[in-house]
Amino acid sequence: VGGEGYLLEAFAAVFLGATVLGKGKPHVLGTLVGVFFLYMVDSGMNMVGFPFAARHIFQGLVLIVAVGANALLNREEVHLKFI
Repeated sequence: VGGEGYLLEAFAAVFLGATVLGKGKPHVLGTLVGVFFLYMVDSGMNMVGFPFAARHIFQGLVLIVAVGANALLNREEVHLKFI
């Protein structure tokens, strides 16, 4: 299907923007910042001559780091009760 190639970019942009500007909550401005950041890095990688696969690897790493940072920033203390 036509949009499958953009799914990773979309998720990476949303989570990156939510982590940087939204304190874990996605919103339009944060998503735009995430899209701009990914576009600038992608353009730089193309100008330097990185292989096409490196773009997807970088986007995957950005997604992993953004989700991890989001989880750390929004971590709440969990109390387990044993019966």
